[in-house]
Amino acid sequence: MPRSLSRRSFLAGTGGAALCLPLLESMMPRAARARGDGGIPTRYVFCYAGTSSGRYRTPDEGEVLVPDAYGDLATTGAAMHSLQPLFEEGVASDVSLVSNLLIPWGGSESGLAPGGRLSSLDFHFGPTVTPQLSGMKAIVKARMDGPSSDQIMVDALAADTVVPSLSQRVQPIDYMGGNGGSAGRISFRRDGDSISPIDPFVSPRDTFEYLNSVFLPPDASPEMIAAIERRASVLDEVGGAAQSLMARLGSADRQRLERHLHEVELLEAQLRSGAGDISGACIGPMDPGEDPALGGQVAGVDQLDGSLGWSDEDTRAMRQIELIRMAFSCDVTRVAALQLTNWKSWMGASNIGGGWDIDIHEIGHTGAMPKEAMGDVVGWHVGQFAKLVRALKETPEWDGSSLLDHTALVLCFEGGHGEDPLDGGYSTHSTQNMSVLVAGNVGGLVAGQHIDGQERHPAEATLTAMRAAGHGGDFGDFSSEIAGLRG
Repeated sequence: MPRSLSRRSFLAGTGGAALCLPLLESMMPRAARARGDGGIPTRYVFCYAGTSSGRYRTPDEGEVLVPDAYGDLATTGAAMHSLQPLFEEGVASDVSLVSNLLIPWGGSESGLAPGGRLSSLDFHFGPTVTPQLSGMKAIVKARMDGPSSDQIMVDALAADTVVPSLSQRVQPIDYMGGNGGSAGRISFRRDGDSISPIDPFVSPRDTFEYLNSVFLPPDASPEMIAAIERRASVLDEVGGAAQSLMARLGSADRQRLERHLHEVELLEAQLRSGAGDISGACIGPMDPGEDPALGGQVAGVDQLDGSLGWSDEDTRAMRQIELIRMAFSCDVTRVAALQLTNWKSWMGASNIGGGWDIDIHEIGHTGAMPKEAMGDVVGWHVGQFAKLVRALKETPEWDGSSLLDHTALVLCFEGGHGEDPLDGGYSTHSTQNMSVLVAGNVGGLVAGQHIDGQERHPAEATLTAMRAAGHGGDFGDFSSEIAGLRG
């Protein structure tokens, strides 16, 4: 049973700095403790991997992502190459894998199933993008006829936040002479009768500058700046006072306070005024420093070295993930879209896994690279998703729960593997055997399972996560959820 902490002790401990101590359980009214939710906002993240989740469908290739059996993912997925990052990041029990999904195809628009793709559309020109991002049919290459899931969730979760949604991309350039174009966007909103793309932040530095302007607007008054400086000046005193409270706290509160004191030094350097219902770990955006240098163009070659097709995407992803975590914890936004790589990505794999001197698109085609190379590519994307899940899991809310307890996350892949409708053969470029990763502990989402999608559409897995996060409607052509993914 936690001990009670009086308002007098709280005020004495804070020294007037409102953000210096976390809101502890012992400070909460008994009714709020019993209710448990405290009005904590729900969040939603859509992530996208510009790679297929498997390579060819031949007996000697094998699967790199999907286990042979359904059920507990920690058991069934322990030996799968591309799932290893979930175990390494300690989130295998927080993520569910929905496999055996299908985007159907057909020869004419009139006979096309919901969310389907015309078989005449070459996989290289985005026929999987429209169905996955909007839940609608792909009848023109890479054309969006409806809003993406993140923009639908803005209406459900974030209409009144300072930043309605945050769209980011880790791969900064196309590596084939462009800067992304349609292949580098996954967020689309409805503007009247039209659908407009939202260009993502590709620079962590630019993302920081934008969020920093939200925390401290350029037109901040001298009074506001002076107030922030006064609050920062008392943090050292507050830290000492807070230490004296340790002996009076229960174990749960003591752990929260210890974690928070660890961040006081960061708060002193980057204190900014927050917005909305901030969590116990809200701090202003931390300066990520200058962006890593851009890598060289692939220029159409298949053999690369470490200087081509790579802009230190590992560092870029880490920084973008931290900025999402910060924006969520301070309730600056509740919706994020994180594109890890462009669809049909030419990012190099020299710095991924075992190090493969070839771009990740060609790894899906060539027989010159072992299946471990494909496993490393898929695993790299899973790893970034796992790091985001872990960051949210380790970030506390004021009531002792975590950001992950109030967030639904989705990771979709560009394709699966199986039959190619253009030539009838087997290929990486197929929409059979597709998979979606779902994480979060909100709205009854089931975590830590491998679930048979029964050839349902990937958009239905996304809709399940959207519904768990608070969306009450449909998603494009779809109104049904994936059985077993939500309790």
